[in-house]
Amino acid sequence: MEKVTPPVIGVAQLNNYLRDYLAEDLLLQDILVQGEIAGFKAHSSGHIYFTLQEEDAAIKAVMFRSYGAELAFLPHDGMLVTAWGQVSLYEKNGSCQLYVKRLFPAGQGALDVAKEALKRRLTAEGLFDPARKKPLPAYASDIGVITSAEGAAWADIRKVAYARFKGVRLTLYPTSVQGVKAPEEIAAAIARADAAGHQALICGRGGGAVEDLSAFDSEPVVRAIAQAHTPVISAVGHEVDFTLADAAADVRAATPSQGAELAVFSAEALQRELAAIEQNLRRLFAAYIDRQKQRLMALSASAVWDRPAQYVAQAAKVLDMHETALRRLAHGYIDRCHQQVAAFSGLLEQLSPLATLARGYALAQDENQRLIYDAAQVEPGSRLQLLLAKGRLVCMVEQKEEKHGGWGEERENL
Repeated sequence: MEKVTPPVIGVAQLNNYLRDYLAEDLLLQDILVQGEIAGFKAHSSGHIYFTLQEEDAAIKAVMFRSYGAELAFLPHDGMLVTAWGQVSLYEKNGSCQLYVKRLFPAGQGALDVAKEALKRRLTAEGLFDPARKKPLPAYASDIGVITSAEGAAWADIRKVAYARFKGVRLTLYPTSVQGVKAPEEIAAAIARADAAGHQALICGRGGGAVEDLSAFDSEPVVRAIAQAHTPVISAVGHEVDFTLADAAADVRAATPSQGAELAVFSAEALQRELAAIEQNLRRLFAAYIDRQKQRLMALSASAVWDRPAQYVAQAAKVLDMHETALRRLAHGYIDRCHQQVAAFSGLLEQLSPLATLARGYALAQDENQRLIYDAAQVEPGSRLQLLLAKGRLVCMVEQKEEKHGGWGEERENL
């Protein structure tokens, strides 16, 4: 059999092939790797370079500036850490590298460190602000549930919800609730449920270890809850468990069962409330009827119904008294008006120019009927009219004498 000679390829072509080959392995695209830091270097650009190693193995790692800025601790050589990211090929030198997105100390407290760092960042963005929380509807009958289809939480929610109101509609959006893929799956389920138009959403799972609940401390889940337009109840774990999802939700329930209690109204309690309202309305209506009966009895016993003619006669007498008083007031007012008119008439008569003329005075006017009050206004030969108390005289000015002191000085000279 003739041996087939393989084609010759370039280094770049080989590296491209290796890079694409690695990218097809889903495990390498979402992986957690634990190891000891060696050769740690924080570059001035903000990127972080180091090696993760064990006794007889090592892999280069890089954490770009955008991810390195979110570190809540200072890594150093010899520190045991857990890195989350993806494996790919650095084509420039042909080395296989771990591209790290999250880094936290391995062992006890690692998740707490990562959780606290995320909490500080999201708090600064206002995602946990109480002012943005939405109230739950009082009588929700259409509720979306985001949890595992196989978990106890879904069974507990259904049991409590149907016990409170048999007509409630529960729609499950199944998702994994722990593991590497859980955060993105839960966030996607929340988005689908929010778009479906439910009156409220319950998102959660049953209790477990801190590591089991870590998906509800993840950024995708917290952001999905904060961005939902539908009110969200976070029901994660047991009463003592508190996740970032609880802080972002509109309402926090201690357990999935309590989440169902908060979301679904109690038909029995509503019936009791309606019965109490009905009883109160009946009591108020009965009291109103009693008051109207008493009023009717009081009117029936009054003189209007017992002796109507006497009541009308008494009212007519009062009306006559008022009419007499009004007439007396009107006549008195008219008499006073007559007296005032007479007084004003006498005063006007005294001030009238005609009264002055009647005492022997006259008014002189020129041919243009202008009143003459000064001899300087006319010249000899001018025609004047003299208005008397009775009649008028037309005169010719023969001579004039101008006086500057007025008639008071003339009388003194006389």
